[in-house]
Amino acid sequence: MMHTIHRPYPPLPPLPPTTGPSDIQLLVDYQRGHREDMAAIRAEQVLTGVYTPQRPISCWEQTVPGYREEVTVRLYRPQAEADATPAVLYMHGGAWCKGSIDTTHEYCLALADLSGALVVSVAYHLAPEFPYPHGIEDCYQVLCWMWKQAEVLGIDREDITLSGDSAGGNFSAGLSLMVRDRGEVSVKNQILLYPGLSMRAEDGVGGRDPDAMLSMQIVVDWYLGGAASQQPYITPLAAADLSGLPRTLLAVAALDGMRFCQRTYAQAIERAGNMITVVEFENTPHGFICDHRCLQQLEDMASLAADFIREKL
Repeated sequence: MMHTIHRPYPPLPPLPPTTGPSDIQLLVDYQRGHREDMAAIRAEQVLTGVYTPQRPISCWEQTVPGYREEVTVRLYRPQAEADATPAVLYMHGGAWCKGSIDTTHEYCLALADLSGALVVSVAYHLAPEFPYPHGIEDCYQVLCWMWKQAEVLGIDREDITLSGDSAGGNFSAGLSLMVRDRGEVSVKNQILLYPGLSMRAEDGVGGRDPDAMLSMQIVVDWYLGGAASQQPYITPLAAADLSGLPRTLLAVAALDGMRFCQRTYAQAIERAGNMITVVEFENTPHGFICDHRCLQQLEDMASLAADFIREKL
């Protein structure tokens, strides 16, 4: 069953001329030799100090087992509401090549505050240095760690949500399939924010803009590292079997070039017998939880996600 919610917003002011049409442009500039420092690119566009929690939130970092080496996670624990709280494994966006736990700090803070869940944000290894499957396998190992350490963390292992934005949304959708297939752990929900769900041009990657499609192909190639794009953990929309997925909340930004395959995915998982709620954010671009022009959308998204986790949506 699919339920669709429309959230209206006024048109946004334009970005300054020196800002690319998306953070993909930064990576294109790097590929073309116009930018030399990938570390500096990865540090850009961090939104800070825009959300004030309504209750105390403890926030700390620690290292946990990853795919081939340890990864850093940032944990957000709200003032406890119960002995065993829900938990969210959050995966940041950034085209698999950039972004960080700092990029989505404000959103994770809001999500923990509004949901009462423990949020675990993972600093997975990035391409091109660490191509597929490194990043998604990092996230799977963190999920297994959360499952095994549920009592220590004070969480309910039967109430874990996978969530992420953009590339992190791709990981979330891929992980839902991986969790189903491997049968080692379980998850209750997936919350996908403007996710990348296909590497195939026929699914509308990059929208209808040839330049956007070319730009996207650059970072896709970095992430794949020679792997076949049709694999379901890379392109969830290509999965032959989409049954048995967790409850899904899908946020679609109306100005996002990837909205076409997001809507196709929603229809496909509904046909496979899954429950899905789609939220359409009007006049809103890809990457809105990291956009200083979209602070209302950031808080609204966190509120919707919190309601979904608490089964009020």
